[in-house]
Amino acid sequence: MQMQAFQRQHLTHSLAVTATAQTLTYATLANNGSGVQSAMTGLVTVIGNQPVFMLDEPLTSSTVVTVDNGTPLLPNSQRCFTFKAGSNVQFIAPDIGSTVYVTLGEGR
Repeated sequence: MQMQAFQRQHLTHSLAVTATAQTLTYATLANNGSGVQSAMTGLVTVIGNQPVFMLDEPLTSSTVVTVDNGTPLLPNSQRCFTFKAGSNVQFIAPDIGSTVYVTLGEGR
């Protein structure tokens, strides 16, 4: 299988991450008029001095991201993840100091 470079399909959304769980819904991320209903790649960029923890959960889930159950993302790093349509993407950090940027698209 050939890897396809990441290609942006939607606007970038930013979130100043704090020690309180915060949520970006898939609908918010995909809301630029295209009506996308399927899973897409999310390019997640963390800028700042704090690690950020991410959790991708269905809208029906009551699970809340914590530093213990989230995927750790290092400060000043960038990774791609597959986000399912109809999901929440939650973020939390040990303290203030990092902003996360999420862009939906295709590829890796």
